Amino acid sequence: MSSLDQVIITAELARRPNRPADYEGENRALVALMDCMAGNPPTGDMLQRLVETAMRLCKAQSTGLSLLEQDPDGRQFFRLAATAGTWATHRGEKVPRSSACGTVIDRNTALLMTHPERQYAYIAETGTAVAEMLLVPFHVQGEPVGTLWVVNHDEGRRFDNEDRRVLLSLARFAAGAYQLQRQERLATDLASTERLQEISTELLGENQPGVLYAKIVDAAALITHSDFASIQVYHPERGEDGALRLLAHRGFTPEAEHHWDWVSADSTTSCSSALRFRSRVVIPDVELDELVANSADMPIFRRAGIRAMQTTPLVARDGQLLGMLSTHWREPHTPGERDLRLLDLLARQAADLIERSLSVEHSQMLLNEINHRAKNMLAVVQAMVRQTARKTDPDTFVRQFTDRLTGLAASQDLLVRNDWQGVEFTELIRSQLAHLGELLGSRIVLSGPRLRLTPAAAQTLGMAVHELATNAVKYGALSNAEGRIEIAWSLTDTQEGRFRLAWREKKGPLVAAPVRQGFGGSVTVRSVEHALDAEVDLTFAETGLSWTVTAPAATVMERSRRMGETQGSVGGS
Repeated sequence: MSSLDQVIITAELARRPNRPADYEGENRALVALMDCMAGNPPTGDMLQRLVETAMRLCKAQSTGLSLLEQDPDGRQFFRLAATAGTWATHRGEKVPRSSACGTVIDRNTALLMTHPERQYAYIAETGTAVAEMLLVPFHVQGEPVGTLWVVNHDEGRRFDNEDRRVLLSLARFAAGAYQLQRQERLATDLASTERLQEISTELLGENQPGVLYAKIVDAAALITHSDFASIQVYHPERGEDGALRLLAHRGFTPEAEHHWDWVSADSTTSCSSALRFRSRVVIPDVELDELVANSADMPIFRRAGIRAMQTTPLVARDGQLLGMLSTHWREPHTPGERDLRLLDLLARQAADLIERSLSVEHSQMLLNEINHRAKNMLAVVQAMVRQTARKTDPDTFVRQFTDRLTGLAASQDLLVRNDWQGVEFTELIRSQLAHLGELLGSRIVLSGPRLRLTPAAAQTLGMAVHELATNAVKYGALSNAEGRIEIAWSLTDTQEGRFRLAWREKKGPLVAAPVRQGFGGSVTVRSVEHALDAEVDLTFAETGLSWTVTAPAATVMERSRRMGETQGSVGGS
């Protein structure tokens, strides 16, 4: 590695011939910069115009402005606040304090360096050679606060004293822009803090989450100086990695609003990347991001006017992902650490709001679900009472009704134990036939793949199987010593998916169809057809009763199981 004295060649400037000064072009550029400062545009744009002016006047291949900053632990570093030329993509990056910019700040004078990548590792890591680098410091109240620099990557042109003079002149503008930035930052910080306090107060009393969501995206845009902002809620049940639903936005076109109403993890946006990685994602320039630039989302970004974006996850206090808070800019942009710290405070409030809203929605959903289930259960019990009471004496009614109520309770117990998330089919069958003891496994044979039923399917099929078992004990294959029952189920491997269940009785007494259809026929045929959109065939053949159900898998099985996740099989018992 070369020594620093070999890298710094400032003395060469005095020995090189000076190019003629272009005062007219320089004056036009300075007037344009003064107009820019007088117009009070966003400071980032002002600094960007400044480095582009430096590159043009010095005929450089790269140029930039580095600001001296400090992290929360007091460690200093430089941030590339503006860049142009070959190194334009490094805008927003951090540079170590022990860098070429740091050397200029320490010596507090203009420096010319040759191949500084030999001395400074961060330059070598760019993978681009640097023939010469000319740097000047700029000051506020006598203290150096940053550097303005130009770079030539090849030997085609060398810098001279005229370039140093131009750069020193532009450095005075850099100091003025920096002071404007500090004033702008103080004003923004005050407005942002006041807005955060307002939102905190409103969270305590506002009963309309939608109103607060809109205020949160406005605050996010204010804090980050962004042109657009959005907030999304996370739906873990949609797909393998879940999906994000748009709650509120600021500035989206109708096309963008529709396109990003739902965003999945396999999309090419900052929020989809944050969903995959569960951490903040910043894309300083979508045109330079390889993943985004070649994606189907890129035309939407261009038509919406979005050039840069960041997404911050919204996380519950127990660590669960709740949603995303995103901001977007019309120009390439990298948010500063101070902006992101304020955004994190806003994200905490947004997460609390979503968590509170979801809790209220969940409570209301539970109340509605309890009411719905209670009504359904009452309707089932009423139907059992009506059907059982027909032409039966009181003793028979009590016996039959109690028996059927026991079968219904067995299904309910299974659902409760599984938190109403469905039950394994074999568990359902065993619970309905448990009262038959050792017959299950000897004279009753089960066969079929492992699969999980929806709560509605479990209740419907459970009652039907219980009714068939009761009929088999009284009149069918289990009413003698030789009869057998085969219960088989399968899932067809087609695009739609069909579930098939068959109950076959053999070696029992001769069977005849009932004179009238009572509760058993209602439960095993009509209820199954209606609840599961099924086709049911109930045949009373002399050789034994046969009952077959064919239904769409979507009405019988839980979603994950409909996607081909059945494993193993049950056989013999």
